[in-house]
Amino acid sequence: MPPESLDQKLARFLRSQRGGLTYTQFARKVGLGESTLHRIENGQQSATLRAVQLILKGLKCSYSDVFESASPGLRVAESNPPVGKRPEKKTFYQKTPKPRK
Repeated sequence: MPPESLDQKLARFLRSQRGGLTYTQFARKVGLGESTLHRIENGQQSATLRAVQLILKGLKCSYSDVFESASPGLRVAESNPPVGKRPEKKTFYQKTPKPRK
């Protein structure tokens, strides 16, 4: 079985988060149009980065909540704050280096 695509992971996540809400209620919650949300959830449309941002903000969740195992070659990394400044947690994704042979 092929690995689950990012679109499929997002669609599965949206279905699980919608629960008993109607598309209208859920669309308002995440800040997307009802038809757009329906198409993304049913795999008929890929979400734009803006749509993903709205979904994450509306559901108060993070990228890793949705795509936790989306790419085995990606890992979450944290940047180091400048010396003398209050630490500010910043997360970004970077490729895991391949082992040398």
